[in-house]
Amino acid sequence: MGGQPRIVRDHRYGYVCLFSAACPEAGAAVGHVCAKAYTVEMSRHLREIGEQVPAGRHALVVLNGAGWHRSRELEIPDNVSLLRLPPCSPELNPVETLFPVLKHRHFANRVFESAEHVRGTVEKYGTGSPAIQKRSCRSPQEWAAP
Repeated sequence: MGGQPRIVRDHRYGYVCLFSAACPEAGAAVGHVCAKAYTVEMSRHLREIGEQVPAGRHALVVLNGAGWHRSRELEIPDNVSLLRLPPCSPELNPVETLFPVLKHRHFANRVFESAEHVRGTVEKYGTGSPAIQKRSCRSPQEWAAP
C-alpha cells in the first residue's frame, strides 16, 4: 500500500555527449553524438551548423561557459556568431528546453542493451523533430513576456 510503482532499472552507466542546435522557426536541427566533449568536437559542430545555414543568412549560436565553448582554438565559420551566456543561466538558452522533453519521452525508465543502443537512440531523437523543436525550444521573449 502506498508504494511507488516498480520500474526496470540497471546500475550500469556510461556517457555520451550530444552537441545540438535547433532553429524552431526554420524547422532545422543539427547535432551529433560523441564520446567526449572538447574543442575539436565543438568546432565540428559549428562547421555543421555553418553548412546548414542558407546562403545570405547568418546563425547565432547561444552557448554556456563550457571550456570547449571558450577555447582559443575553436574554429568558427564566417556565417556563425557566438553568444556566450552569463554563468549559471541555462534558462536563457532556448535549446536547453528541448532536453527535458527528449529525456522524458525517449530515455526515462528504459534499460538499454548496450552503449551503442544508447548512442543510436540519442542520434535518432537527439536533435528532435521539427515539430518537437517548435513546441519545446522557446525564446526568452516567449517565456518572459507579460
